[in-house]
Amino acid sequence: MKKSMGRRRRGRKKDILAIFGERDLDIWSCLVALQKYSNSRDVQQLICNKLYEFDTSVIEFFIPQLCQLIIYKKKRVHYVSQFILDKCRSSIRFGLLVSFIFQAALDDNNPSTRKFCKIFLSQCESAMVGGSKNDNIAEYIHLFKKNKGKEFQQEDNNYVVSPKIGAVSDKDLENIISDLLGDYDNGEKPMEFSVFNAYDRSTEESVYKLSERVIDLCNMDEVDGDSMEHLLFDIESAYNNIKTIKNNPEDAILGDIEVDHNILDDILLEQSLREEYFARIQQIIKGFEVISSGLVDLSLKTKDLKNNALRRILSMLNNELDYMHTIYIPIILPGGEPVRILRIPPSEGLCLNSRDRVPYMISLEVVFGNYEISHTENEEENIATESSEEVEEIDLGPDISDEEDWFLLDPGEEVPTVLKTAFGETWEERKQTLKKESPLGHVDGWDVVSVIVKGGDDLRQEQLAMQLIQLFHDIFQAKGLFTLWLRPYMVLATSADGGLLETVKDAISIHGLKEKLNIDSLRTYFIQAYGNIDSPEFRKAQTNFVESLAAYALVCYLLQIKDRHNGNILIDREGHIIHIDYGFMLESSPGNLAFESAPFKLPYEFVEVMGGTDTDTFTYFQTLLEFGFLELRKHYREIVCLVEMMLPLTNMPCFVSGPATITNLVDRFQLHLSEEEVGPFIKSLTQDSLGSLRTSAYDHYQYLTNGYRV
Repeated sequence: MKKSMGRRRRGRKKDILAIFGERDLDIWSCLVALQKYSNSRDVQQLICNKLYEFDTSVIEFFIPQLCQLIIYKKKRVHYVSQFILDKCRSSIRFGLLVSFIFQAALDDNNPSTRKFCKIFLSQCESAMVGGSKNDNIAEYIHLFKKNKGKEFQQEDNNYVVSPKIGAVSDKDLENIISDLLGDYDNGEKPMEFSVFNAYDRSTEESVYKLSERVIDLCNMDEVDGDSMEHLLFDIESAYNNIKTIKNNPEDAILGDIEVDHNILDDILLEQSLREEYFARIQQIIKGFEVISSGLVDLSLKTKDLKNNALRRILSMLNNELDYMHTIYIPIILPGGEPVRILRIPPSEGLCLNSRDRVPYMISLEVVFGNYEISHTENEEENIATESSEEVEEIDLGPDISDEEDWFLLDPGEEVPTVLKTAFGETWEERKQTLKKESPLGHVDGWDVVSVIVKGGDDLRQEQLAMQLIQLFHDIFQAKGLFTLWLRPYMVLATSADGGLLETVKDAISIHGLKEKLNIDSLRTYFIQAYGNIDSPEFRKAQTNFVESLAAYALVCYLLQIKDRHNGNILIDREGHIIHIDYGFMLESSPGNLAFESAPFKLPYEFVEVMGGTDTDTFTYFQTLLEFGFLELRKHYREIVCLVEMMLPLTNMPCFVSGPATITNLVDRFQLHLSEEEVGPFIKSLTQDSLGSLRTSAYDHYQYLTNGYRV
């Protein structure tokens, strides 16, 4: 009986391997197969070999799911682990994204995964620092080496920052800077990480890989076993006596193989540079979060005091020239383009509204591209540095320091007064002002990017939500449903209690809009901003509103996005709405009360913008809902797969119901309905959402407790 069962299992395994071997698998098929057959090493190996055929940018989208599989299955997914580590060797961006996930998992302090996550994080760092001959960091390491000790020449443009006002002493702020810089000022490594210590954790594998690089760089042919054994032994000895070897490379004797000692010395120097490079990147990113935590510790009561303290900290940080000016960072922009941070304009630092934390928005002056400093800079006494003394308050224009107003503007033509009042200065105009004020505005390739920094806040759930919204967006685009409009933005959780978000440009919250214009109706705003309801401008803005409203309605229904007050819904200058803040989704809700029971938010105010329920515009809205739902339903397996792979061993509140989370998600796709039956179903969702009393009650509750306009 047992033999018969064993034969059947082996036969089924052969059938599975044959199917996978013959099919031209797409990335989704590979992901589903890894999830379903994660206990089969043979299937794993076959699928991972397939994954190597995809571009790194394609694999990058699935990093959270692949890493969660590794955390959950540990050594049982050996081939997946090796694939991820290989990608870390070939891409600095990929390696950083992986390291953030494992750092966050380590921060969770789960006894069942902590030890494994610590080991894998070390292996990931070793892979990044060790690199490979085909990696894409070499050019940036070269620039790092060339630019060390050099700084861009600064011009004295008489720029100003905020004065010292009340409550906070220089010593308090210097303590934050000290925490941010760590041991950097003392000439020590900024993190408890050394490439050589990391290699010691997996000496055999790492030394073997280094030996391969020595062979390659020395243009040697394949070596026999005995010679390789000598080579492994002697390179390991070189690592154990790294300082001596670097100072006296002639002391390195590599067995029976004749090796150019200068090459070995170059390899070791390169490894040291890589170590410092990665440590600097992580130090800067963590430093941003340290500022947020430090501002919390200061217990400042007013927004003005928080903003002033933030701007003084940024002034001090800008004076740490070597700390600020030497690293290309490949994660600030969603597309992964590396940028070198030059300076952070203090006047642009804005603390955002939060009850218990101090998130903030900053603009980063950066250089795009491979810009090498080719000149000797002025002596330190000739370099303009910022002081928190002798300054006066800069005019920031409209106050955008509320959390609902942290979205900047894109370039655009001259706009009517209402839009100008609501949105303020365009982003392009602001950039030009910053360029004139900056002592580094003359540098070739100068630009500005804007990010939100959050400390003390776990962004992993928000990152998952944005991953799913990106998938919805891609599904609509691939089908040609361009009339269903979504605005994905970058969310990057760098640990279990902090991260970075892309600043959404050209938008303001509905609450902020009503506050600035002192209006109670969105329809009133549309008429004031875009003209008569029959004008082309109004029609275009109305269409934009409807197409984005329909797309986000599907997102909110399928993912059960809650806490949809008017501070969490933005509107852009063209009339689109954009949802933000995904702290409550799937199975979680504010207070776990499930008070917002409507499928999605559709107050009468939104319907008024469409002209009412008996108009062609409202019919168009329902048609978009139907077409979009049908298309998303065709891809339900991919959507469910992304969510399901994140379920095991997660701390995300959205999975509070465990496996029932997945069951409920699948149920919302109504797979039992025919296409003809979907239309009536969508109408029922719309009817249940229209003017929902619970939605209205929640909006009024938020108005009474937090002041968000209804």
